[in-house]
Amino acid sequence: MRMQEIADAIELFIDYGCTDVKSYTLVNNYGYTFKYDGVDYDARFWANCYGVAVNEWEIHSSQVNAKEIPAMIELEKALNEKCR
Repeated sequence: MRMQEIADAIELFIDYGCTDVKSYTLVNNYGYTFKYDGVDYDARFWANCYGVAVNEWEIHSSQVNAKEIPAMIELEKALNEKCR
């Protein structure tokens, strides 16, 4: 991940009102955990999955369906447009 992508991602999290933003790195992927409206989320950039390039951001939560939260749908779209 380039420094500009990090700055862009952090700016998006701030713009959407996310708190407790923390980055993490996996072998082939990276992401951020954060809170939005009291709910824990994970925004992961899937660079590679089982040897296949994915190159896509995806937001998940074990507490709610992130695909039903309008702000998370918009944030995921913004991450995919600006941070890859």
